[in-house]
This record gives sequence, C-alpha cells and structure tokens, in this order.
Amino acid sequence: EIASCLVGSEMCIRDRYSYSQHLDIARVISMSEVPNVCEVVPARMTYEDSKGQKHILEYRVMGNGCSNG
Repeated sequence: EIASCLVGSEMCIRDRYSYSQHLDIARVISMSEVPNVCEVVPARMTYEDSKGQKHILEYRVMGNGCSNG
C-alpha cells in the first residue's frame, strides 16, 4: 500500500514493507525506537532514495524485551 504524505513542507511516499519489495535507500533520515517488549511491534523508517525522494516505510519488528535465558 503506497500513499503520498508530507514531511514538514516536502512531499513524501508512505508505504508498507513486504519481503518481495526492492528498496532504494540512499540515506536513512530517521528510525523509530523499538520498545522493550517481547512481541512484534510496528516500526517506521524515514529515508531518501537515490533520486532524492523521501519515503516513510512502515514495517513490523520484534521488540527488544525478549531474553534467551
């Protein structure tokens, strides 16, 4: 799912990551913090592609609160 968005006064592209997606990441601008929980949580990365277009990528990640012991 891809949609337009604004970052400050600049247009950007917001999309949800899928494993088959090719990402053109030239520069990471920011990443959301991963909470200290033991479950899958939403995350977000703002980046610029090789053409200078800003993107906000939404994806899911395992929290940092799991222990192996």
